[in-house]
Order: sequence, then structure tokens, then C-alpha cells
Amino acid sequence: MDQFVNSLPTSIYMKRLIKYNCNEVVQMAHQELNQLVKNLQNGDMSVFDEIYHATKGLVYHTILSVIKDRSLAEDLMQDTYLKALDSIHSFKPRYSFQSWLVRIAKNLAINEYNR
Repeated sequence: MDQFVNSLPTSIYMKRLIKYNCNEVVQMAHQELNQLVKNLQNGDMSVFDEIYHATKGLVYHTILSVIKDRSLAEDLMQDTYLKALDSIHSFKPRYSFQSWLVRIAKNLAINEYNR
């Protein structure tokens, strides 16, 4: 088993480590993110930076997977966060915030791709 783990690229190994061995850490991260989103919904804009830093990689790579243009992906990231801020009150806490945000990003990327 150790030989298999050592042969994996670091990113794959880390994903498996988080997925299978650190469920509590991941759950804690989701709970913290949900609390930040709740604070944002209550008008506390000071938490936006934390939300952005926790989700920017996922959003960027989601957009880049559709668009394949780094500069345009960065522009669409900005649009994604602006749209999310405009619609933050429609987010339902029983769902994953990251999934909701990725759906916004993916829809914007698909719309741009279809232009």
C-alpha cells in the first residue's frame, strides 16, 4: 500500500487523503464556509474575502475547463462572484455553497462559450 501511495502524484494523493482520511476536516471546512455565507447573507461584507479565498481555485478551474482561456476565465470569475453577491439571499443553506457557486460559474462559462 505504501508503495502505491508513494507512486501517486501529490495532488491525487492529497485528494484521496482528504476524501478518505480527513472527513472531519472537510466537514469542518464546509461548516465554516456555511457560517461565513450565513454572515454574508446577514449583511457582513467583511467575510467576503474569506469566502473568495476558500473558493477561488474551484471557481477558476471550473470556468477554465469550459473556456480554455486564462484571461477570460479571470473575467468570468469576477462576474461569478458579482452574480453570487447579487443572489446571495436566494442561496439555501441546506445545499452546498460550493456547488451553488460552481453552478453559477459553469453557467456563465457555458454562456460565454456559446457566444
